[in-house]
Amino acid sequence: MDSVNLFDKNKNNLEYHKNQAVKINASGFLKSLKYIDLKLIILFSILISNLYLIYLLRHKNNFSGEFFNSSFSKILKLDYFDKAKMAESIIKESFENQKDFCENQNKYLNNQYENMINLTDFRFKNIDYKIYVYKEGDNYMSDFIIRTKGYDVKEMSNFYDALEYYGKAKNILNKKDIYFLDLGANLGIYPSYFGKLGYTVISFEASPRNYYILKKNYCQINRNSKNIIIINRGVSNQEKICNYYTQITGLGNGMLKCDENREEFDNDGFHWKKTFEVPIIKLSNFIPYFARKNLALIKLDIEGSEALVMQDCVEFITKYRIPYIYSELSINMLNEHGNNPKEYIKLFTDNGYKVNKEGFFSHNFIPPEKVESGNLYFTYYGN
Repeated sequence: MDSVNLFDKNKNNLEYHKNQAVKINASGFLKSLKYIDLKLIILFSILISNLYLIYLLRHKNNFSGEFFNSSFSKILKLDYFDKAKMAESIIKESFENQKDFCENQNKYLNNQYENMINLTDFRFKNIDYKIYVYKEGDNYMSDFIIRTKGYDVKEMSNFYDALEYYGKAKNILNKKDIYFLDLGANLGIYPSYFGKLGYTVISFEASPRNYYILKKNYCQINRNSKNIIIINRGVSNQEKICNYYTQITGLGNGMLKCDENREEFDNDGFHWKKTFEVPIIKLSNFIPYFARKNLALIKLDIEGSEALVMQDCVEFITKYRIPYIYSELSINMLNEHGNNPKEYIKLFTDNGYKVNKEGFFSHNFIPPEKVESGNLYFTYYGN
């Protein structure tokens, strides 16, 4: 075989193998395309299924987290987005209610609660205004305000300093971007004053009687201000209708009891009588809403339900590290709700908080085992 023929043969062999390689590669490519198409179809199916599930959760049963009453659906909970949306809806509805109240106050002049209240002077840190309270002799908080033209200076000063310091530490120039969560608003001392300063105060109050006064004070002091929201619901670790018990000697003070139906009982030196049935919500459903806000301060004064709420909202202290938390503590009232006071305190101290009775910025810390009834200030210092 001469060299020319050998060259031609090798050339033909080379072309043959190239062609074979192209065919093999094309075949493999087509197979890979089929494989990729199959993966895409599976992923797309999963995406559509999840979107449909979310649609059902959001629209089929008004944020209940359950649909079609199937056994499987009962394990489905509100997702992060739905909880935030639900909270925004309740806040919007509450604002519209208080705005409507201000615009139509004449309709309420014959309300049963109108004859229980008086307008009196209030002053703190050179800010003066008038505030509605119960008539003298009906409520010890009202009596104190009528007598002193103010309120607990220590408590007010601690809240004032905490909000001011938070704003400076985070370089927040607009006070409305700093949030204060007031649980158990009573007459509205804090939403009235701190709302007037420009902070955003979101308050929960279970008593319809107190809620009436809260709306009166909103119209009197901060009318149409969108930074004050008053929500007429109690807070706990469940959602249902519960009994509201009032102190016989103090109209504005009440205790929630959800799992019993006594007409009256004695606790913490007071006689309590069933007065209303009120709606209760889980405050934990509001966590996604507050997670997107600058929540600086939480105040808990809810007559023994403090531990139930914070156990349900443990993310406030384990994840979001709200810097300042104030809690009224009655050992007798916590026991009435089946909670251990020491365990309640440890919930904070085990997660980087220090507790004392003097204020948020005091270093006279108290160990959990030595805490007694009183007003407690929890400050986050880190683990």
